[in-house]
Amino acid sequence: MKKREILAVLGLAGATLGLMLSCAKSDRVVARLDWQTYEAATLKASTDGRRSSFIARITGRWFVVVDGKESRRYDWVRGYDPVFSPNSRRVAFAARVGDKAFIVLDGKEGRRHDDIGKAAAVFSPNSRRMAYAALDSSRARLILDGRAGEPCDGIGNIVFSPDSRRVAYVARRAKKWQVVIDGRPGREYDAIGSTSPQFTADSRHVVYEAQTGDQWLVVTDTLDGSAYNSTGNLTIGPTGGRFAYAAAVDTNWTVVADGVAGPVYEWVQKLTFSPDGGRLAYVAMQHGQLFVVADGKEGSRYDDVPDLAAPTFSPDGRRLAYGARRDGVAFIVVDSVEGAGYRAVRRPAFSPDSRRLAYPAQPESGWCVVADGVESPVYKFVIPGTTVFGPDSRSLAYIAQTRDSTRVVVNGKPGPGFNELIPRPEDNELTPTGLAMAFTSATTVSYYARRGTEVHRVIARVEPQRRP
Repeated sequence: MKKREILAVLGLAGATLGLMLSCAKSDRVVARLDWQTYEAATLKASTDGRRSSFIARITGRWFVVVDGKESRRYDWVRGYDPVFSPNSRRVAFAARVGDKAFIVLDGKEGRRHDDIGKAAAVFSPNSRRMAYAALDSSRARLILDGRAGEPCDGIGNIVFSPDSRRVAYVARRAKKWQVVIDGRPGREYDAIGSTSPQFTADSRHVVYEAQTGDQWLVVTDTLDGSAYNSTGNLTIGPTGGRFAYAAAVDTNWTVVADGVAGPVYEWVQKLTFSPDGGRLAYVAMQHGQLFVVADGKEGSRYDDVPDLAAPTFSPDGRRLAYGARRDGVAFIVVDSVEGAGYRAVRRPAFSPDSRRLAYPAQPESGWCVVADGVESPVYKFVIPGTTVFGPDSRSLAYIAQTRDSTRVVVNGKPGPGFNELIPRPEDNELTPTGLAMAFTSATTVSYYARRGTEVHRVIARVEPQRRP
């Protein structure tokens, strides 16, 4: 049994929020929740899985607890804050005292405003810059690195360029919308797409969907693209200046990549670029049959290509895998070869060296993970999007649920049981990057989890594996 040493206990108005640290490196209790003060569903972990935070309230006063240390008390703290920076070293949240609201950045309160925008504060990719929307005297302004921009009637999405040097955001003036790029307002439109604006990977261009009248188009910087009945699935390539999107032509759809429209289908979705940006794949439907189009070539027809098993490229861009269903049987298709049949499958994951493949699958009962064609033991459920290989491609981890607990399974060995694993900001079962745990090295897996009122940070040691 592991010995624990209580290093500190914080008393909170008759309730306790204990900060307990373990002598053992593999498992330590970093906080203890008091259900009388804890705000439900606010417990989260930082992007790198090394830090944790939650919001608490006592007698009408709110505060944030980061790594077991509580902030000062406020009249209000925004429920979906705080926000960790990409490098996890900085943290920001919106708070209010009296009739003024402000951002608390790294423990320091910023300038006072009448209100703070609904969207969370945004850090630049290098974590050095921060932007947010504020409201003063019924006028909205972007606050960038502490400096206020030009007033407008409302502010939408805010985004930094990948190199952190540029910023763009959506602004409303009366009933019109525009994108402001590096402080310069663009043309006004009737609406701007919900996932816009976005920078290209090389940071040189801003791309966004815009509506004018009953037509939609994709704008690159200040240049309007072709008009369509509708647009969607705006997808930025991971390198260079490539992007692609779906566009409606009458009642059908096409994919526009690099300004060139492809074949017309009944509909298209799930656009994805290979990691090197050289390849593009998407799901299409024609005559009621679904198939994957990769590099302009249509694959085999199926009854379904599930959203939760969408096309995935290997890291080297040479291989392509996705889930499909025919006659009630689900399977993974890898490089056009169909695998074993199951009741259901979920999104596949390649190893960093692109040689190995793993995915959750549902046999007759329960769920397992199929790695290199071999099934794991069956669990009640395997969380979609959590299957991940270690950096050396030898180890494999995923999150599984048993009858009464949730566990991280590493190389087939289940870890300790918890009530839940604590999500990181990007958690989303539709994306391969949304994980509540991660390899921090080839020999360790790190995650936060809750057991009862205790919040644990677990660092599981990975036994070296032979390369398959």
